[in-house]
Amino acid sequence: MALELTLQDTFAFGFGYDGYKVSDQTEKSGDSNVIYFGFLNRRGEWFIMRQTVSGVTTDYRFVKGDSAYTTAWNARESQTYDYFNTIFK
Repeated sequence: MALELTLQDTFAFGFGYDGYKVSDQTEKSGDSNVIYFGFLNRRGEWFIMRQTVSGVTTDYRFVKGDSAYTTAWNARESQTYDYFNTIFK
């Protein structure tokens, strides 16, 4: 079963309102329970959201930056992710 982020999910996090748009989406290699979403805004600021499903629990963790999105996206599996309120304080 493939996981996917819906438009309604993005509004629940407020992504639809702050200028970020989805740029990339991919499953973790060999693990269909983990999906990464890359978001960019017009200034080149970015964040990557990792969605992990374990049984009936789904969690979302984040990493962000203000440049070098492609480098960060290519290294997405080795990034240090944390809770939304920690990353976006």
